[in-house]
Amino acid sequence: MGLAKSRILLIAAAEVGQRFRDALNSGRVIDVQSAEVLATLARRGADLMVIDLGLGSQLRAYGEVLANFGAVPLLGLGPENEAWYQLASNAHIEALADLNGADEALRTQAEILVDKGRFLRGETGLIGGSETMQRLRERVLMIAAAPVSTVLLTGESGAGKDKVAEALHRYSDR
Repeated sequence: MGLAKSRILLIAAAEVGQRFRDALNSGRVIDVQSAEVLATLARRGADLMVIDLGLGSQLRAYGEVLANFGAVPLLGLGPENEAWYQLASNAHIEALADLNGADEALRTQAEILVDKGRFLRGETGLIGGSETMQRLRERVLMIAAAPVSTVLLTGESGAGKDKVAEALHRYSDR
């Protein structure tokens, strides 16, 4: 689907934010200046939250808000540090990106995270809003990221094993 219609919340210093925008070249990137604004915008819906890890101690204020929106993917810009570990501990989907890398690599990373977030929220792939379906989507993403070569899916005919297999294949590096 790409990033054209994605809503991306950005917590970053001006120069890092501009570098991210230049690399993305698409999507609706919204600057966030406070934890209160982040909470309001996240409640209205977000496809990706991007955080400048160079902000250091300023990021503490965002931790509690991020904990309430674990289904929204989190992309950290810059080298991993203690702030990243604290922020990412509540996210179901997270990744780090190097701003000094190629624009295409950053854009691809953002697209992958947005896609996984939509899957986790039940917008694509395995649909359904029950707690059981949510846990299944979380497990699919967890298993897809694991270094295993074989997954055995069992269940009655028509239970959706093929849909789970498709999701595992789509989100796995294998």
